[in-house]
Amino acid sequence: MSGDQVSLVARNDKIIICLGEKLYKKHGHLEHMYNYIGQKMREMARLLICTREEDSEITTVEDLVDPKHFPLALRCTQNICGYEEDTNSYRNPFLALKLGYSLKKCGSIQKANALIEENEEKRKKAENFIAVHELMWPIDVSSSALTSLKTAKWNKPSPLPLTKDVSKLQTLIKEKILELSKSLSDGIKNSKVEKNVYSQLSEVTLVKLVMFNRRRCGEAERLTIESYQQKSGNNAPI
Repeated sequence: MSGDQVSLVARNDKIIICLGEKLYKKHGHLEHMYNYIGQKMREMARLLICTREEDSEITTVEDLVDPKHFPLALRCTQNICGYEEDTNSYRNPFLALKLGYSLKKCGSIQKANALIEENEEKRKKAENFIAVHELMWPIDVSSSALTSLKTAKWNKPSPLPLTKDVSKLQTLIKEKILELSKSLSDGIKNSKVEKNVYSQLSEVTLVKLVMFNRRRCGEAERLTIESYQQKSGNNAPI
């Protein structure tokens, strides 16, 4: 998480820290999810900063998780996500949906803390905040955000590469793999293996693999040797 004002707020708010801890327990074994966890914390910090600017009584997310402050949380979400009232649409609808999830999660965290502390007043506020969220958020935010997403997807052009371009790329990759493989083989024979040759060969091989078996972004990049061997049933050294 970068060291700016948003990250400073995220690092010093008890509920936001707890949100990050919960996400880490769920996704912490996946290194590529670290940025996702940090981004979730930053999103809530941005919302908290906005609510602080609107209401001086609010200093923490714990203050925000109160049914009387739900309209403020809603309004600040709309401001952050670029809500346009005349068209009932969002410039950043995906962020609006994510903030809704995180805000409700923060309410649940506060409720759990209140139960542990046996703080009845805090528990009731958290429960009522969650109840208002469940009633109002789908109508006031989610419906128009989802519509904005669908509209953007419908209007977004989907250019496909020309067949000849794909063919050229495949030929180039094949030639590069053969060239680098020969260089690596010659280097091994002469005991003069260059690290950059192996690195380049790995990168080009990955490109070929991703092009041949295009699935979710990042799947091929995160495939481990152990997983490959278990799936293929081949335990020979790679």
